[in-house]
Amino acid sequence: MIMEYKIMFIDEESTQHDEFENHFEKYWPEANVRCVFPSSTLNEMLEEIEQWQPNAIIVDFQ
Repeated sequence: MIMEYKIMFIDEESTQHDEFENHFEKYWPEANVRCVFPSSTLNEMLEEIEQWQPNAIIVDFQ
């Protein structure tokens, strides 16, 4: 059985999304990466996280 790893990357810059996805495609292609922009409210962001249920969340904070 192959484990699916879901990684969510939160950043306000689309260029960072591209770099992050490229890195994971190169070094960990079996990971399912989802890049998102920060939501306008904390509750919206938490809902998105809860719906997708990632194994890891990486946030670029300022």
